[in-house]
Amino acid sequence: MSAHDYTTPRTRGATGNTEQNEDDDDPVVSAIRRSGCLDEHYDVLDCMYEKKDWRACQDVLNVFKSCMNRAKHAKQ
Repeated sequence: MSAHDYTTPRTRGATGNTEQNEDDDDPVVSAIRRSGCLDEHYDVLDCMYEKKDWRACQDVLNVFKSCMNRAKHAKQ
């Protein structure tokens, strides 16, 4: 399991893209980036930072899950 730091929110630039940082070396983040679901992934992290409880983030988790499922089926 990849260790994510929920103590600081992700920052997004003027274009809406998340600034690239130490996540560039994380193979999980690299795989999510290739799937096209990186923004949804960061939405989950932002929610986790704000609410500190994954159960309160079900809406964004489901959006991320749907995105990953679409990417998986598009690859097949």
